[in-house]
Amino acid sequence: MIVGIRPADFSLTVGSEIPILIDVIEPMGNELYIYGRCGSMMLVARVPEDAAPKVGQTFVLKVNPEKLYIFDEKTEKAI
Repeated sequence: MIVGIRPADFSLTVGSEIPILIDVIEPMGNELYIYGRCGSMMLVARVPEDAAPKVGQTFVLKVNPEKLYIFDEKTEKAI
């Protein structure tokens, strides 16, 4: 099984917590794209500029389970 989520669907306020270790921060005007890891899983999230995470910091994102996409690992088709 492969689990996917769009970078814009992460939240700072509502949902299950996912701690990520930030590797890269990409400023994009009034928002940031943060690239990081949760264990061996790589994640990209879009957060507001005022969230102010730092590279090397563990940062908690939240995700609404309704925003997750599940795919078959072999066929990569949506389940």
